[in-house]
Parts: sequence; C-alpha cells; structure tokens
Amino acid sequence: MKNLAVLLVMFAFPAWAGVYTWTDENGVTHFGSQPPPATEAEEVEIRESSPGSPIQTSPSVYEMQQRLNEAQHERDQQRMKRVRQRYDRAIKEIEQKRPDYICQGAKNRLKSTEERWEYKKRQGYSVSEQNYYEQRIKDQKRHVQNICR
Repeated sequence: MKNLAVLLVMFAFPAWAGVYTWTDENGVTHFGSQPPPATEAEEVEIRESSPGSPIQTSPSVYEMQQRLNEAQHERDQQRMKRVRQRYDRAIKEIEQKRPDYICQGAKNRLKSTEERWEYKKRQGYSVSEQNYYEQRIKDQKRHVQNICR
C-alpha cells in the first residue's frame, strides 16, 4: 500500500510542475516544464476546465461545406425571386401598353354577327337560320368571356 501511494505521488508530481514559455534567438516560441538556464522564461498559467464544459472545436470541412451550400442556395433563391419580380413587372407593362387585339377582335365579331342577325330578322328568316345565328351568338359570347378577362 505504501508503494502505491509513492507511485501515485511520483506520477502526479509532473502535473504540479509549472509550464514555461520562452523565445529563442531565432524568434521561435518554446514551451516546457522547466525554464531554460540562460534565458528569461515566463511562467504560463494553465486553467482547469470542468468536466461538463463543452469543448470548442472548429467546424469540420463537411460542416463548412454544408454552410457554404446553404448560403449559396439562399443567394440563388433571392436572385430567382428578384428575376421573377422583374419578369412579372415587364409582363404587366407590356399588357398595359399594348391594346388587347384578340379580345377586341372577338368583341367585333360578336357585334357583327348580332348585327347580321338583326338584319335577317327584319328581312325574314328560316328556322335553320335562326338556330344558326342564335348558336353562333351564344358561342361568340362565351369566347369573349373566356378571352376578355
């Protein structure tokens, strides 16, 4: 038992020793448990850490790449949002500046068909002509509703 206590004290003794730092004539910094004989050494205080304290580690290459990819994705999303907004503004400007030829053409055709039907009513018409014009007017009205929104 005595031997065990002596061994424990011998192994624990280097842990009680101080840590010294010094810079040699070449500017290289050294650390050691004993100061060098011919130079001035500064004793370094070593702080103890508690067993539950988190260890600060630098992020791994994988984590750094992951962060880089996330940042690139965010920049791409923002760029796409700006492009989409510019596109939508350009489309609105084009729609506001140009007259809607398709809608106007559909309205003109409907008006023309209605006028021809009124003319036919005054001149006389057959049942087949009535069915034809009524069906054509109905189809053209539906077309105008679909096109002119």
